[in-house]
Amino acid sequence: MVRFVEMNPVWNVTVWDDDDMDGIIRRGAEEGIISREECEVLVGNGTGSTAAHPVERSDLARMLIIYLHGGMYVDVDAIVNPRNFDEVFTPTVKMCLPSFLSTNFAQSLLCSSPGNFLYLKTIREMSAIRMGTPESEGKEKDKDGAEYRPPLERREGWASRQGLFSMGPPTYNRVVFRLFFGMSISGGSPGLDLAREGNWTFDDVLFEIDHQAGDLVATGNFVDKCDSFVSRPFEGCKRWSRHTLYRLYGMGGWGDAVDEVWRKAEEKERNATMVPRVIVTYHPDASRLPSNVYKNVGRLAKGWTHLVYDDANATAFLRDNFRPEYAELYESLLSDVNDKGTRRGTRADLLMYAHLYKRGGLWLDAHAQLRVNADGLLRRPRTVYAVRPDTLSRSKSGSSAPPLLALPSGHRLMLDLAERIVAAGESRDGGVKLDTGPSLLDEIRDESGAESAAQDIDANVRDEWSYRFLNEVCDDGTSAEMSSGECPRSDPDAGGGACCIVSDEDGRVVLRSMYANYPF
Repeated sequence: MVRFVEMNPVWNVTVWDDDDMDGIIRRGAEEGIISREECEVLVGNGTGSTAAHPVERSDLARMLIIYLHGGMYVDVDAIVNPRNFDEVFTPTVKMCLPSFLSTNFAQSLLCSSPGNFLYLKTIREMSAIRMGTPESEGKEKDKDGAEYRPPLERREGWASRQGLFSMGPPTYNRVVFRLFFGMSISGGSPGLDLAREGNWTFDDVLFEIDHQAGDLVATGNFVDKCDSFVSRPFEGCKRWSRHTLYRLYGMGGWGDAVDEVWRKAEEKERNATMVPRVIVTYHPDASRLPSNVYKNVGRLAKGWTHLVYDDANATAFLRDNFRPEYAELYESLLSDVNDKGTRRGTRADLLMYAHLYKRGGLWLDAHAQLRVNADGLLRRPRTVYAVRPDTLSRSKSGSSAPPLLALPSGHRLMLDLAERIVAAGESRDGGVKLDTGPSLLDEIRDESGAESAAQDIDANVRDEWSYRFLNEVCDDGTSAEMSSGECPRSDPDAGGGACCIVSDEDGRVVLRSMYANYPF
């Protein structure tokens, strides 16, 4: 840049840094060239939002600079030597269209008088890509024939590599060819597009410019950086590659950096849709939860957090995270001396659905034991893992809660289930028995799946979830096959109660429930 100044003493040379670039973007918003919303997407809003990638901001900033100020824009990786600009910028020159290797018009070298509509039109088309166009189900077209589209997706504020590039040379060249030649091209490499069609070459385009505008001012054809619009070939000129100059200037490969940000963000998003590595168990009195429960989780869920609720901390959780009616119902069920088993089951169900909605995780009934590694069981994103209950388990168990229910947080189905329990509890009289376990889960799932669109309750999100149902088979001591396998009658823990096994679609036993183990 110092050499540029020395070689062009009558030119006012300005180096724009990030702050200058953001400043002219804000000016574009103030003058109505771009919207304030678009400005915030690009430079942030000062309240923690992440700015767009420097490539995206600089692609817009250069167009704003030339449109508002005029002059010549030169990328930082250009080689400049004493080409006589007085020979190029004669009094009749209003703009320049430097080309690159008979491939396209260079976006890295721009020059024009102020107010050139070409750059304003380019800015408008960049905005349409960045911010999207009005929704119309993607079928209608705008006045220029372009299909409506959504805003660019972003990760940590950055558009994808393809999205960033699309607003650079492809958009600029589309506008140039449409406005100046009435031609429609795909974008980035019009020279190749023209040759493919067989009707034009890029040299034909240059001839057309000469024909329309008068004498064509010949400069280098950008064969390399030693022969371009701003450099004249000379002996000993070093032909630097762009990537070498990037490294020299400490700029790095922007495309690789963008890809890495997207990779990490998508990995984070995927992890957020997986079941959290938390196992949740309920017992009315945590101090009485058998040690076998802890041993089983410690052996088959290494690295997982084991959260144990009892009636004391369950009430506190409901009070802190939900409206008062949740804790009030839970406490009323604690004090209800009638039908203790059902009341206890209702408490567990309410707690289970409320916790899974708020925090997600794997709800493991206190009667149940894992038979496989928990990490190998729950491997699918955005999936609800549930058990199709055997009717025998419902009659023999002291709780209607399923032996296993697992999903990420935020699924509206869990809130629907909890709300249904609270509503039923508020409307019941003393003799009403609440059925709040697996059958209610199936009922609400089917009902909400059919009516979610009409109710407009997370319909789009809900459609993205899948359900994986595990099969439960139970034995009360009469099945010789089960007695010789997962449910041996000689097991002292199994005396007199139901033993159930839960299998996946491949027939692998993943869970065993011994309902006589822990008579609450």
